[in-house]
Amino acid sequence: MSGIAGIIGPEARKVSSKLDTTLSAMKSRGALTQSVTVDGKYGSVALGSCSHQLEHSPKVSVERTSFAVDGSLPANLELEEIGGEAGQEAFSESIREPGGFSVLGISEGRLLAGRDILGQKPLYYGRDPQGTVAFASLKAALSKLGISNPRTVPPGHLLAASTKRVTV
Repeated sequence: MSGIAGIIGPEARKVSSKLDTTLSAMKSRGALTQSVTVDGKYGSVALGSCSHQLEHSPKVSVERTSFAVDGSLPANLELEEIGGEAGQEAFSESIREPGGFSVLGISEGRLLAGRDILGQKPLYYGRDPQGTVAFASLKAALSKLGISNPRTVPPGHLLAASTKRVTV
C-alpha cells in the first residue's frame, strides 16, 4: 500500500518541511518518497508520495499539471481540465470507470484533491493552527501537523484548496 500527501501554504520552505513531516508519518506506507514544491498565485504547494521498494510507486509528475496518485486514474481523466472552470462536472464525468484512486494535483496555483466514486482509497484533509491546508492518505500524518479532526474527502468529489479556503 502506498500513500500521498499535499500541502498548500504561504511559504515554500515551511510547506516543504511540513510535507516531509507528513510523509515521514506515513512510513508504514513505504520509505521510498518522491516530492515536488511549486510556487503559485495562491501560495506554495508541495506534493509527495511514499511507497515500498517492490510496490508500484504512486506517480508524482511535474509536467504541465503536477500530480500525485494513489491507485489507477481512469484513462479519460484530464487533470488540466478538472482544474479549470469545468471543475467538479468534468471530474464527475471522468471517474465513472471502476477502480480505486485518490489524486492530488496542482492546477492554476491551487491544490486539488479527489477520490474515486466508491471511496476505495482514503484521503483526508484539514487546516493546521498556522492556516496551512494539508491532505494525506492517513489521518495520523495530519495529526503530526497539529490537525486534530481531519475531514474525509468525499468519494466522487473534487476539492480545491488555496491558503484562504477549501471548496467542493
